[in-house]
Amino acid sequence: MSQGWTVEQQDARIPHGFIGLAGVYDIAEHYKHETQRGVNALSCMKPAMGGEKGFYSMSPTLLFMSLFKDLKTDDAAKFLVEGTDLVPTTCVIFTSDSDIVVPPDSSFALHRVLTTAGCNSRVIKHNALRHEDFVIWYDGWGNVKPHIGTYFQDIIDYVRDEIPVGISSLLEY
Repeated sequence: MSQGWTVEQQDARIPHGFIGLAGVYDIAEHYKHETQRGVNALSCMKPAMGGEKGFYSMSPTLLFMSLFKDLKTDDAAKFLVEGTDLVPTTCVIFTSDSDIVVPPDSSFALHRVLTTAGCNSRVIKHNALRHEDFVIWYDGWGNVKPHIGTYFQDIIDYVRDEIPVGISSLLEY
């Protein structure tokens, strides 16, 4: 929750924190990347978004950028609509130069937009991770891939440091 707003004023749909894992945050740009690689015919992007017309409305980077179009200042308070903060308080976005499926540009573009919107955002780049490493952590039966350790630790550190004290009790089921 942003500083100065009460729980009643916080829109529950806007998360306090966000962890991005090698994500596609601008679908039109990613579709261009898929076309350059010759895999756009296999891509789920176009059918999942209802065709290219859905790319804009489903792209977080573009949606956050649309908040800027009427701004006359960089005042982060302008991102409040009827007392609702429109951006998460903190974000950590993971990417890798070894990810040929979703290049780091996607993560850095979202980071720039979130930072402009007043979000405490950072990008962590792990050069040894491939795209599948962000979600498939095991090699065989129960053996964690050796290069995943620091990535796990970064996620644990973010969650430990960024979850507000009042919310952490909700995690104790």
